[in-house]
Amino acid sequence: MNLVIHDLDEKGWKKISSFIIAGFTEELIKLLLLMIAIKAVKPGNVYRFALLGAGVGCGFTGLEDIMYGGTSLAVAITRLPTFALHMSFGVIMGLHLGLAEYARHRDDGECRKHRFLALALPVLWHTVYDAATASNHAMKSEDEVMQVAGVAVALLIVIISVILQFKILGKLKKKCAEYCEMSVEQ
Repeated sequence: MNLVIHDLDEKGWKKISSFIIAGFTEELIKLLLLMIAIKAVKPGNVYRFALLGAGVGCGFTGLEDIMYGGTSLAVAITRLPTFALHMSFGVIMGLHLGLAEYARHRDDGECRKHRFLALALPVLWHTVYDAATASNHAMKSEDEVMQVAGVAVALLIVIISVILQFKILGKLKKKCAEYCEMSVEQ
């Protein structure tokens, strides 16, 4: 699909709104905040990079849940299962920035790959998540079959996201000793 920004009609904007509004914008801001935190704290190993990412992500989750969850009790309850999703995105971001720094110190050629993944992985899943949930136009359709399909897709993505949260945090815990030994100090 070849999208040219100035030729997008309303329907075209709806197709990429999850990327522009949430996936890219939020994750880019989170990356910038994480880079500021890294400069301020100077984490000594890959594990500490991941923890900083978790902190930045948790801050995002808190702000977003207050903002959106405060609209109604139902919205607040539906946001609970994915509370740690932004934190998990931050863990991924911090982990890959730490691995990039570790690779840079070792000159092993993996630095660019990890820097790319630090932003690309959270942007990709955040875009998919928002396209399936908050920006899911099928759920708002007048066709009942489309509404059911939209709800089914949203539930599937939420379930996958909940599982993903636990897998990311479980992997971080499992590899804690390894990441702690991956020093980035000179």
